[in-house]
Amino acid sequence: MNRKTRAGIVFPGSSVDIESINKSLSELADIADFTVFPADNKHQNPYFSGTDYSRTASLTQAISDHTDILVPVRGGYGSIRLNHPELLAQLEKYPVPISGFSDLTILLELWSKNGFKAYHAPVMNQYPFLNTYSQTAYRHFLAQTKLPSLELVQLGSAPEARLYPVKGGNLTVFASMVGTSVSPSFKDHFVLIEDINEPAYKVDRCLQQLIQGTDLKKASGIIIGDFTNCSGIIENTIIDILYSNSFKIPVFKCHDVGHGSSNFPFEYGGMYKFTGISENRFIMSPEASQK
Repeated sequence: MNRKTRAGIVFPGSSVDIESINKSLSELADIADFTVFPADNKHQNPYFSGTDYSRTASLTQAISDHTDILVPVRGGYGSIRLNHPELLAQLEKYPVPISGFSDLTILLELWSKNGFKAYHAPVMNQYPFLNTYSQTAYRHFLAQTKLPSLELVQLGSAPEARLYPVKGGNLTVFASMVGTSVSPSFKDHFVLIEDINEPAYKVDRCLQQLIQGTDLKKASGIIIGDFTNCSGIIENTIIDILYSNSFKIPVFKCHDVGHGSSNFPFEYGGMYKFTGISENRFIMSPEASQK
């Protein structure tokens, strides 16, 4: 019998009551042993789960505890304020993957660009609200058995039949990273973007920021994830922006990644194969079934 995954529950961003995630921890207890590394919120900051120092400490303690993976409780805001050099120094001694999404896109990029594994995946306070398919996919991921394939709808040209690295994250957060020490590079990657509660003009603003402030034009393709509760026809907005900026790369729609009830995990920076299964549908499959 395989041993359970040793998962470190960490608090890098916004506040959340540990009691509110007990349902997630209970439902996943058969596949993972969880150790909670709380941040000290003695100043009772109403937004952050603790001071910048204590939230950094929550992560560094979990890294040094020989956990198999770091599992944040929530995104929200705060990842950019952490002590990134301190985190990297600890990772050099104890390499451990991190998972998460939304504001945690910052940490996924920090891990990945420095050679450490990172996974775009649900956080603990999202798990109870996921549909059955996403919960099952997350359980397989957390149990370290396999990563799921993602189904894509083709909106533009088809990619060449080969492996591509894939990055993905929150569009607003990606835009906020431009010009920082974690400014993302998208060259040769397929880039998945998702967001929540943003009108079309803000999606336009953030995408323009990436186009003008990064190497997004050198990406291999774009995947439009779930834009939860975003007003307007977001797919059309994004496609219009891309083609008005002379993008001539494949564009896909993916309904299974984002802030809604469907959020499948995938490796941030991992290699994926794009295979056509019908006239306008593709499967994005991980290079290997084992993490």
